[in-house]
Amino acid sequence: MARLLGQQDLCHANCVRTLEMVRQMRRATRRQLEAMTGFSWGGITNVVNRLINAGYLCEHKEENESRASGRTPGILEINGEKHFVLGLDINNTGLNGCVMNLRGEEICAYSAPADFSSADALLGGIYGICEQAIAADREQQIMAIGVSMQGEVDGNQGVSVYLPQCPGWKDIPLRQILQDRFGKRVYLRHDPDCMLLAHMEEFGSDNTILLRLDESVGMAAAVNGGIVRGSGLWEIAHTIVMPGGEECACGAKGCLEAYVRRYAREARENPDGPDCLAQPLAFAVYNMIRLFRPQSIVLCGDLLKYRPGFCERFEKALWEIEGRHMQQELHILEGAKSAVQGAALVAIRHAIRHIEIHG
Repeated sequence: MARLLGQQDLCHANCVRTLEMVRQMRRATRRQLEAMTGFSWGGITNVVNRLINAGYLCEHKEENESRASGRTPGILEINGEKHFVLGLDINNTGLNGCVMNLRGEEICAYSAPADFSSADALLGGIYGICEQAIAADREQQIMAIGVSMQGEVDGNQGVSVYLPQCPGWKDIPLRQILQDRFGKRVYLRHDPDCMLLAHMEEFGSDNTILLRLDESVGMAAAVNGGIVRGSGLWEIAHTIVMPGGEECACGAKGCLEAYVRRYAREARENPDGPDCLAQPLAFAVYNMIRLFRPQSIVLCGDLLKYRPGFCERFEKALWEIEGRHMQQELHILEGAKSAVQGAALVAIRHAIRHIEIHG
């Protein structure tokens, strides 16, 4: 049976809407918020004052700002000194964490080796990095935890379905496990989704595809400003890019993942050796361009830094396939820092929806 919304519910919804608006704008005046929300002056004043009193917003006057007449308007910003979230990236190259304020500013970062020898060993490492961040939190409260996860992920259910690199890791209810242990709201996402969210936050592209290349390959896609999510979606790793080619662990021949794994192995052993990945990856990206017609394409992950000149070879191979018809922006980002940042951004968005407003 549906619950009727009361005055307190409406007040909370108005506070959430206003706070998210200030977060996106970064700086706003009360008059700007009045115009954008459609609230009355009294209404927006009440909402803003509640958010200030709860420590979510702060207001200040611009220095050296002069006006011919009237009062200088106050500038509203997210309070960066209270209310934090924790982002985690769980990857076989290592565990990374960062604490962010609700402005999206990184306060501190943590890292630890990842032990994928068993499910218990990996969970122990995850507990350790969470405990380290929460212990350092002191008086400022971490409101939520966002988790970026490799493998197959069911974000809606909070379940890490399968992690092939970790024996015994199957259908792990990671969201519930961490919520029970730390008493924080937890949000689980596939790692390419987190990286794409971080990229969109910085560059603002509404239609983007992203491929993360590490020991394997993951993909995320944004259409009309929204990340398209679902368990088992975008399994680009096992699309055939070289028919009859390299044998893959899945049993097929010519999968993209077969070339990613071979490249990762060979590039570490011989950084100056021949390149087996640029051409297959170019075919995969070309196919995704034809399917999605994105504005931009993002390649990221630790694999890109293993061998000098790989990015140039990939761009050349893609240009030879797509040629003069290619209109997409190509962003190549070495490293995987954006995964942990994206996980923190997921936590920020959800933390704002669950802010506590009293009175």
